[in-house]
Amino acid sequence: MHGHAFFLSRWLLPVALLWMVGGCGPSVSLEEDARVCADVECTAGTCISEQGQPVCRCGAWEQAAGLTCEVAMVRARDDHGNSFDSATPLVSSSTEAQGLISPPFRGESDVDFFTFTAEAGHTYRFNCTPREGLPACHVRVLKGPGAQRPPAKEGVHWFYMTETTPLYLVVSAGRPLDAGPYAYEFRDFGPDDADSRQDAPRVQASGEDFFVMLHPLGDTDVVAFHPTAGHGYHLSCARTGPGHPDVTLALVDAAGARVATNDNGQFLFAMKAGAEARWFLEARGPAADAPWVLTCRMEDLGLDDHADQPTGATPLAPGVPVSAQGHWKDDVDVFSFTGTRGHGYALSTEPSPRFIRITDASGQQVFSESGRLLRHQLATSGTHFVHVSSGSSLASPFPLTLRELGPDEHGNTPDTATLITVGSVTRGVFQERADVDAIAFQADAAGRYQVTCEPACTLGLHSPGGGLFPRHPSPTRWLIDASTAERITLLLSGAGDSLDFTVRVERTGG
Repeated sequence: MHGHAFFLSRWLLPVALLWMVGGCGPSVSLEEDARVCADVECTAGTCISEQGQPVCRCGAWEQAAGLTCEVAMVRARDDHGNSFDSATPLVSSSTEAQGLISPPFRGESDVDFFTFTAEAGHTYRFNCTPREGLPACHVRVLKGPGAQRPPAKEGVHWFYMTETTPLYLVVSAGRPLDAGPYAYEFRDFGPDDADSRQDAPRVQASGEDFFVMLHPLGDTDVVAFHPTAGHGYHLSCARTGPGHPDVTLALVDAAGARVATNDNGQFLFAMKAGAEARWFLEARGPAADAPWVLTCRMEDLGLDDHADQPTGATPLAPGVPVSAQGHWKDDVDVFSFTGTRGHGYALSTEPSPRFIRITDASGQQVFSESGRLLRHQLATSGTHFVHVSSGSSLASPFPLTLRELGPDEHGNTPDTATLITVGSVTRGVFQERADVDAIAFQADAAGRYQVTCEPACTLGLHSPGGGLFPRHPSPTRWLIDASTAERITLLLSGAGDSLDFTVRVERTGG
């Protein structure tokens, strides 16, 4: 009996040890497989770990079906969490951040969770923009697990909060198989602005942006400025969010009197401070579906840079630009130059068109016109004054440049035309917008001629016999067929703002 017992114990011991080792082995292997294969998807079969690497193995069914078992894809690490617990915290910023909706994995579409604690009285904006490869960027707003799940929406999302609470934003592609990058921007515009002049925060006229936010429940916001007497100021506001047609904007003083008005519904103001005072920008809006956001800027332009009348006018020298700018609405800057009778003069205000008047020494107006490039031929010699009006324009500073064109080089009738030889090049300057320069050449019978005028001209023709009908194949070329030997006069005028021109007559046949 003891012998048998000894024999059995010798046989059972290795089996028991094998059973013990085998019982631990599968548990360790399953944990290793789960870790190594967590981000692996197989074409068929099962993923297991072999020496720490994922390998797809076919089972009996896959082998019988003749399937290939290999790694189909390895999921990239997600850039943002996909659950409430792993949500990415949002930080207010004016710059975009990047996100990625990964391709579906094991039948599940990727989503990105973001979170922030919304404070009562604050207005927030979350903007999601799909990039190349992602057709749409959908956002769903949730208050937490188990909360009501409203439908996802595209584009910009605005939040005006009446309570302090955590919010979660869930970004998805909208359709199960879509994937690709996106950009997102999150802004906290802070609490509501002051609603009265007494509590209005002061804004510096530094030229830097500041925001005026009208919340959706119907709102009035006021900000204050402290202008310096005699300085000119530009105040501009641009909408950066959804708008409402009944929103009004006014700039008033402490007594509520209007300092400046906005023309044609444009939120642009230009004004002069008559005395040390306080100004208030008041914005009012009715109830709406979304906040109404203005990005505003107040610029202190300082004292006027040029006199408003001939006394103290800034001298102009030909070819030397002088910087000018309208400091307030209807500001006028006056300049002076010494002109010669019969000479033409051009004034450039590029890139902004301006209204310009020229007066002589007695104050008599001799010219007025609006534009970027103006020219006039003087009837008298002596000091002349250039009055540049800003009107309602709030453009940036511009260079005012005077150019002396000299006397007219060509007559303006067939009798006073400049006679040139065929094949030569002649130059000229259009002294005024309506100036005509007459240039003539002697044509041969049955001769064919090409006239080239650059950069561009308007052409009229005169000949004793008449009956000339030029062809005009391009803006700078004309083709003329002369039937008899005669003098042909080209009556040239400028096209647009052209000043200088070059004309060439060539014989092409006949």
